[in-house]
Parts: sequence; structure tokens; C-alpha cells
Amino acid sequence: LPSPSPCCLRGRRGAGGENGVSLTGTALPCGRARANGVPIVKEWRLFYYKTKLLTNGFYWGSMIEEDIGKIPKEGEEFANEVAKIVSTKTNFFVLDIAEKEEGGYILIEINDGQQSGLSLCNPDELYANLKIELENEKFN
Repeated sequence: LPSPSPCCLRGRRGAGGENGVSLTGTALPCGRARANGVPIVKEWRLFYYKTKLLTNGFYWGSMIEEDIGKIPKEGEEFANEVAKIVSTKTNFFVLDIAEKEEGGYILIEINDGQQSGLSLCNPDELYANLKIELENEKFN
């Protein structure tokens, strides 16, 4: 895969089943909800330690009452492919991933895991899983 741009990546399957990266797509809005005039989209925040997903949750929880839960399996698979690339440059990071109107998923942005808000990610799950990963690394 080519090196990713920090925004607007989407996953697709190539003819041979290989992962591809494209720079197009429009995120799927969550009904009519808006933040500062911009539609709120079906977007999730995913915390990673290296390639290990620690937790994820709906990004826009503070803006609308609806919690759309964890990212669907297809979106998690897309995020895991992006994490493989990002983890070659940093070890604790956040991916913001949105569902696209035309199907599939799109990377909205990459953030430092130390400086990112939780959105609707469960902090107990995040830190328990991070502790497990760090302890596994320490003893291996």
C-alpha cells in the first residue's frame, strides 16, 4: 500500500482481494443533526496501541443524544488495515473512521492517543486493554 494521507482514505477490495487506498468518498450523515452547520456523520473514534484495537465508540456523543454504538465489523477491519500502516510511525494513536454514503468506510483523521478526547469510548476498557498490552510487551 502507498503511504496514507492523514485524511480521506477509504478501503476497497481490488480484483485480486488486495487492499487498496483511494482519496474519495462522502461520510454518511446521522439524520439531520448538525454541528456548526456541518452534518454529523456516522463516525467512530478507535484507540490503538500498535496494531491492537483497545476500544472504540461513537465520535459525536456530545453533540446528539443517539449513541450508535461500536463500529461495525467491516469498519473495524478497514481501521485495522489503516492501523497497520500508522503503527510503523507511532505506537499509541487514534483513528477517526466514518461510514460512507456510497458504502465502505473513510479515514477522517489520525490523532495522538495521549491528546485525544474519549468521545463515547469507555475509559475503563481503554486503560485496562492498554495495561494488558504493555504488560504483555514487558514480559515477552
